[in-house]
Parts: sequence; structure tokens; C-alpha cells
Amino acid sequence: MERFIFQINKYKKLVVIAGFFVFLFTGLNIYKDYGVGWDEEYSRTLTGKVVYDFIANGDAAPYLANTERYHGPLFETILYTAERISGYTDTQQIYYLRHLLTFLLFYVAAICFYFLLQRLFKNTWLSLLGVGMLIISPRIFADIFYNTKDIAFLSFYIFASLSFYFVIKKRTLLYILLHALLCAWAIDVRITAIIIPMLTVAVMLWQDLMIDKEKNYKKLFSQISVFSLATYILMVVFWPVMWLNPVEHFARAFLQMSRYGWNEPVLFMGKTFTGQTLPRYYALVWIAITIPITILLLTIAGLVLTVIQIVKCRLRFSDQQLQIFSQALLFIAPVSAVVILHSTIYDGWRHLYFTYPAFIIVAIYVLNYTYTKFQNRIFITILSLSIVINLLWCMHFIYTNHPHEMVYFNRIAGTNAGEVGFNYEQDYWGLSYRNGLEHVAQIDSNNQTIVQVSNFAGMANWFILDSVSRQKIIVTEADSNADYFISNYRFVNKEYNIGKEVHNVYSDGCKILTVRKMK
Repeated sequence: MERFIFQINKYKKLVVIAGFFVFLFTGLNIYKDYGVGWDEEYSRTLTGKVVYDFIANGDAAPYLANTERYHGPLFETILYTAERISGYTDTQQIYYLRHLLTFLLFYVAAICFYFLLQRLFKNTWLSLLGVGMLIISPRIFADIFYNTKDIAFLSFYIFASLSFYFVIKKRTLLYILLHALLCAWAIDVRITAIIIPMLTVAVMLWQDLMIDKEKNYKKLFSQISVFSLATYILMVVFWPVMWLNPVEHFARAFLQMSRYGWNEPVLFMGKTFTGQTLPRYYALVWIAITIPITILLLTIAGLVLTVIQIVKCRLRFSDQQLQIFSQALLFIAPVSAVVILHSTIYDGWRHLYFTYPAFIIVAIYVLNYTYTKFQNRIFITILSLSIVINLLWCMHFIYTNHPHEMVYFNRIAGTNAGEVGFNYEQDYWGLSYRNGLEHVAQIDSNNQTIVQVSNFAGMANWFILDSVSRQKIIVTEADSNADYFISNYRFVNKEYNIGKEVHNVYSDGCKILTVRKMK
């Protein structure tokens, strides 16, 4: 057994490369399988296209009149620019391209996350495990192909977190400017990323005022000034609305983020709320019921360990502790802010997905501490097996429920699909509409078929159908003469009793879409 372990360790770099190759191969083979998320067409046209047209034509009026002008435009502009360069006019090909590029962005971020874990823990296997935890979490895995908002932000958050590590390790001008650029890009995806430069300045002050005995105030002031100014300038450079008035529009963007006025109905714990009346613990409950249980328990243990270590060392951190505790803050601070400030979030905890890498760092921290301090082989073996089994179960869930693995709940949410189905929003993105529309196109022999859908997500998924199906199917949100009715049960917590049910889509035994023939 020991010889086998030695052989694995000998070739561990090849194991890491093979793991990332398998992930890349998998992504390149399945990125065409997913539907179109509710917001994706809005993001493509109201953010990407509008910003592209503003840059190309310089006409500010349509941009300023656009309701999405304060949504971070960086990645959507990249996607729309790629669309224009590709020359694609067929909407299916356009969405395939978007999904491919979203996956590739996350793929690069996953590699960066591995390097960050390696530098924090100096352990190849724990670093690979951490990346596995990130990738194999079913909701994250599904979203990396179509969620151009939250996954793009998660990816750029990783980039900025890695550069944060280097700045704190060695404050050269190159590292400071690189970190400023990556922080600016993260802010230009979602303004919430302002927490990273704020933490960077705070840690710089801590290092020089609490740790460094020389206390070179002039150098400290110079570094903070360069970093802050560079971050702000680069943020303005890559966010075109800021070109018009950087101070005013930054303030407006920040204000919109802190007081977002979304007020649609939301199903939560079996009751219907509005976006403004959701309880403070909404995000915490969604985190608890949608993260693989082993990762959840490890993170809770990691938070406890973090508090204990902070008390024990009396705020006199080693370099490694300062790095790890700073990364933990990148998870703790945003989640705490959402709860304390009662911020408006909805659709589960997707608005906080960007904190998940830091969430995993806390989990790996407690594992690293446990493997280092405890020598009981039975305990270590049981712990390792439980983690591996849980991740294998997640892989099994992804495989058996693909491409609808985004509807993942752990057993805290309920022991069966019936307990979960009408207690929480299921396919809130509406991705399963693609399956329903393709089924109608296949079974209906008419030259044209009217399909009524229960919300806009059904309209959006029409764009990813093949050209023949798009010519055949007419999608509408309201038509009494419709041949079929399709719903993903968004805003609905009961079964329909109209028409004849001809097709359903399930995820883990829970019905997430129904197709009903109306005549």
C-alpha cells in the first residue's frame, strides 16, 4: 500500500494535469447540452450589445437610457464582441459560443484556484481536492456553462484573490499594478468585488502598522495610493458608462447594488414571499441545502478553527495565517453583509456564488490542520473516505441528471423529491424549457405549432433550438389558441390541471417542467 502511495506521489504532477485534461475534455463535449437561462438574452442584448454599440458608435443616449447600464459589462461585452468576430447569425450557434466561452473562463479560473491552494497549503493533493470540491458541486458545475453573470464574477474573484496573495506576500510595483487590474476587472463584472481592494488596503495597513517594526509610513502611503488610484482608473477604463462621469455613475452603480428593487414572488420553505420581504436567513438556508454536506460540515469546522486560532495567536498572525484568514474574510464578509444589511437576493444564493472558492479554502484549511496534527490512521482514513464518497455521489448526481443537475439539493432540504418540490424554487433559470420545446417539435406533425409558456425563460430557450424547430414553433406567453402549454413551475407551488400531460422533465425525481397538449 505504501509503495502504491509512493508511486502516486512520484507522478502527482501528471495526476493534476490529467485531472484538468479530463475536466476540459468533459466541458468541450457537453457545453451544447444546456438551455438558455432566464437572464441570458437580456444580458446579451441589454448589456453586451448596448455597450458594444456605444464603444463602436459613441452614441451615449441609448446607453444611458438602458436599465442594465449599471450591471457590470466586462464579460458580456467580451461575449458580444466574440459573437461579432465569429460572424455567427444563427442564434443557436451564438448561444453555443457563449456557453463555450463561459466554460473556458471558469476553466482558467479553476487552474488559478489550484495555484492559490498550492501556495496557501503547499499540498498537491489538498489543492486538487479543493478544485474538485469547486467543480463537482452540482449547481456550480451546471452554471459554468450558461451563467454569464455569477460564474463570470466567481472566476474574476478567483483571479483577484490569487493576485491578492502575491501582493500580500511581496509588495512589488508589478504585483500591485497586476492586482489593481484584476480587482478592476472583477468590479467591472459586479461592483460587489470592491471588497477585495478594501481588504487589500486593510491588510497592507495591518502588516505595516501591526507587524513591521520599521513602520515606513511614506512607503506604505505610496503603495496604497498607487494601488487605489490604479484600481479606480482601470475600473473606469473597462466600464464605458463611467467614461461619461466616473464619480456620478460609480456612486449610482454602488447605490443600485445596495438597494436593488427586485420584488417578484419567490417560493421559499413552502411559502411565497416577494424579493423585498424574504427573511434575512434566506441565503444561509439556500447555502445549507444546496452545498454537498461534507463540504458544508468541513467549512463550519474550518470557521470554528479560524476563530480559535485567531484567539490563540492574539492577532499576531504568521504569514500563512494572515493569508488564510484574509481569504476566509473574502467569504465571511459578503455573506455577513447580506444577512446584516438584509440585501435583496433571490434565485437561491447564486448572487453569492463568488464566495464559494473562499468557502472551500476554509474547508481545506481544517483538513490541512487535521492531517497535520492528528496521526490516528483510522480517523484519517474514515474522514478521507467520507469526503471521497460524497464527491463521488455528486459526480453520480451530475451524470444521472444531466443536463438538469442545476436542480441539486442535499438531504437537509428533504429526504425525497416531494418534500423539496413545492418548498423551494426548482429550475428558476428555466433551462429545462429547451427540452420541452424540442419534445414538442419532435412529436407534433403540424407545420406550425403555437406553444404557450408560463414565463420569459420559455421565450429565451426558443433561440437555442435548431433552425428547423424555430421555423416550426411559435412561442408566446399568452395565447388562448395555443396547441401546447409548457411550464417550469416558476412562481407556482402546485400542479396544473389544464390540458393533457404529454411530457415531463425530472431532476432527482422532482418534476421541474411539464408539457401539456391543449387541443
